[in-house]
Amino acid sequence: MARRHRYWTGHLAKMTSNLARIEAGGAPEPIILTPDSPFLAMGKQIESLHAATQTLQSQVEIRQATFGRLIDHLPLGVMLLDANRQVLLANSAMAELVGHPIQETKHDYFDDIKTYRLARMIEHTYRNQKTHHKELTMLNTQKSVDASVIALNRGTAELQVLVILYDVTYLRQVEQMQLDFVGNVSHELKTPVTAISGFAETLLAGAKDDPKTLDQFLQIIYDESSRLTQLITDILTLSRPDSGQAQAKAVNVLDLVNDALKSLKQPIAEKGLEVKTDVPKDLTITTVPAKFSQVVRNLLNNAVFYNRKDGVVTVTATADEKNLKLSVQDTGIGIAENDQERIFERFYRVDKARSRHNGGTGLGLAIVHDMVMQLGGEVTLASQVGVGSTFTVSLPLADLPRFYK
Repeated sequence: MARRHRYWTGHLAKMTSNLARIEAGGAPEPIILTPDSPFLAMGKQIESLHAATQTLQSQVEIRQATFGRLIDHLPLGVMLLDANRQVLLANSAMAELVGHPIQETKHDYFDDIKTYRLARMIEHTYRNQKTHHKELTMLNTQKSVDASVIALNRGTAELQVLVILYDVTYLRQVEQMQLDFVGNVSHELKTPVTAISGFAETLLAGAKDDPKTLDQFLQIIYDESSRLTQLITDILTLSRPDSGQAQAKAVNVLDLVNDALKSLKQPIAEKGLEVKTDVPKDLTITTVPAKFSQVVRNLLNNAVFYNRKDGVVTVTATADEKNLKLSVQDTGIGIAENDQERIFERFYRVDKARSRHNGGTGLGLAIVHDMVMQLGGEVTLASQVGVGSTFTVSLPLADLPRFYK
C-alpha cells in the first residue's frame, strides 16, 4: 500500500511539474507509463497540451515578427508605452522623428521624447485616459508632426499609451511656398499696374496736352503693360500643371538658338554684346519643342540682361549617344555663392533693382528649372561675382519615349 502511494504521489508530482514547465514555456520531462497505469490518459493530455502550446507559441512568434515588420515599415512614427511609462516598442520612423536610435529594451519614454508639448500630451493621457491630438514641432529634428496620443485598455491596471506621429513637414513647406508665391505675385503685379494707373491719371489730368510728355508717358505705359503681360505669361507657365501629353519632335538646336537671339537683337545691340555660338549645324535632338524653347530663351534672356556693356555671350552645345549638354555663358555681374542655391526659386533676384529695371520678372530661371526637370534633365550653375555665370543644361537623349508626360 505504501509503495503504491509513493508511485501515485511521485507521478502526480512529475505531472504537476510538467504542467508548470509547459506554463513557463518549457518542455515537460518524459514519464514512463504502463498501458494499465491510471495516469496514462492524463499523461497523453499533458503531451497534447504541450504540442498545442508549441503550435500556438510558434504562431504568436510569426505574428509578432509580421507585426514588427509592418510597424517598422510604416511611414508613421509609432511608440507604445505601458502603465509604468516604459517604452514597449517603437519603429524606425519614430527614431527619425525624435532624432536618435531608440533602445529595444524597456526604458523610460523621457529618454526619447524631449519635446515638451508632446511629453505633456502623454502625461495628460495617463492622467485623464483620453486621446489627445495636436500639431507640433519636434525639438531635436525641427520636423512638423501631427501627433495623436491614444489611451488603450482604459479603466484597467494594464493601461497603455500609443503615440502616433505623422510627418507633415513637407506639407507645411508647400503651404508656405504657396503663400509666398501669392504674396510675390501680388507685389509684382502691383508695381506695373500702379505705374500704368498713375501715368494714365496724369495724362487725363491735362498732361496729354503736352506732346512731349504725352509721348514719354505713353511709352512708359506701353513698357509697363508689356512687362505686365510677360509677368502673367511667366506665372501661367509655372502655375499651370503639365497636363496631357506633349509630343516629342526632332529639333535643330542651332535654329532654336538663332530664333531666340533674333528676339534679343535690340538689347544685344544696345549693350554692344558679342555673341558666340559653338553649336554644330546638324545637331538635332528629339525633345518637346515648346519646353526646350523655353529653356533656351530664358537662359539667353538672363545672359543678355545681366551682362555688362560690351560683354560676351557664349552658347555651346555638344551631344553624345546619351546626353545633350547646352551651356550659356555670360560676362555679367555674376552670382554670389550664398545666392546660387536659391537662384532657381520663383521671384528670387540677386539684384532686385537691376532686374526690374531690365524688365525681369524673377521667374525666368524658375521656368528653366521646371522645364528641364519635366524633360528629365538637370541644370547646373557655375558663377563668380564680377566675372560672369555659366548655366549648363544636360538632357538625356538615349531611349527617349515618343511622348513626354
